[in-house]
Amino acid sequence: MQHPKNRLATAMAKYTVATQNMEQVVMFPSLLRDVPVEWQQGICSADDGAQDLYESYMMLKSIRMTVETGAIPLDDWAAKEEIKDIKTEIEECPDLEAMYQSHIKGLCYVLNRLTNQTHALTSRYKDILGLSH
Repeated sequence: MQHPKNRLATAMAKYTVATQNMEQVVMFPSLLRDVPVEWQQGICSADDGAQDLYESYMMLKSIRMTVETGAIPLDDWAAKEEIKDIKTEIEECPDLEAMYQSHIKGLCYVLNRLTNQTHALTSRYKDILGLSH
């Protein structure tokens, strides 16, 4: 079994590489405006809140910056209720190791889904330009 830290580092690296590739391929992000969010193979629906692929592109780029820097945007720190909920969860959980493992697995799952979305968006952009194989 792969150690959780390695699994997390691998998931973060794959997401970073996928978004860097997306940014290199998507030369004109404005072409993604008004293109509906229809992720391939059930990867995701429009439940990420994006109205079009342009918003998805911007979200994926923004998350990449957070993954690379570890800095959480100031707006997120303002959500004191969420921080309070996390503190309460930690204080109430008798098994911090289990909670840690659960959060690592969850983060890896989210990063893998984001990576798949990034690949799908890049592929869709190529389709728009007629560059698909």
